[in-house]
Amino acid sequence: MDVDQFAFYVFFLVAATVFGNTVLRLRQRRLYDPGLRIRNARARRRQGVSSAALLAERELADRRQRVVGALARDASALSGPAEAAEEDRLRRELESLREAFEAQRESVAREHERIDREADEELARYRRRRRTALACEVALLALSLAALVALVAAAAPYFR
Repeated sequence: MDVDQFAFYVFFLVAATVFGNTVLRLRQRRLYDPGLRIRNARARRRQGVSSAALLAERELADRRQRVVGALARDASALSGPAEAAEEDRLRRELESLREAFEAQRESVAREHERIDREADEELARYRRRRRTALACEVALLALSLAALVALVAAAAPYFR
């Protein structure tokens, strides 16, 4: 075996290895989806926001229940202007608690929208990178196949 045949075998082996690895990567890429990781992270973040909101709403509901209980006690014992003033104060507090509930819900909705928007942007970046990588791998596949054909065509006279 002379140097030319040895070089042919080495380059052919390298081109065949590149071709095989590229085909394997293209086939296995479907099995691994980082996009799923992005969607799972979004779900975890949304769940964290929702859990914190539930704790805050539970605290507001407890305060509301105490105010309603105080209103019920005061309603059964109405006797003068002091109790009427206390009832007005409790009703205003009840109204402020309702507003706090609504503000909490709006805050959670805004936070969920922000999380969704960030996750969608990250998914779009991931898809662009994946399309670019796929195009590069297809180009690598075509180049390695062309190298294999060129090597075989160039080495054909040596094997006769």
